[in-house]
Amino acid sequence: MLDNSDGLLRSAKILAEMSGVRACAGSRERKAVSKPLGKYCDAHKKDWREYVISGGEDYGLVFSASPG
Repeated sequence: MLDNSDGLLRSAKILAEMSGVRACAGSRERKAVSKPLGKYCDAHKKDWREYVISGGEDYGLVFSASPG
């Protein structure tokens, strides 16, 4: 487990390498993003996926677990 302050993509790569597994992103649907971010992206013609995957300075925890 680690924090995702460097961005979700970087954190997922680190976890995958350390665990010897492959990382797969969850939802590709717009509903997976916060309303404020969605509004910002709409207003500035930005792709919300870039912010979700590459954005940083958020603090949340990213972890891996076995399916069982």
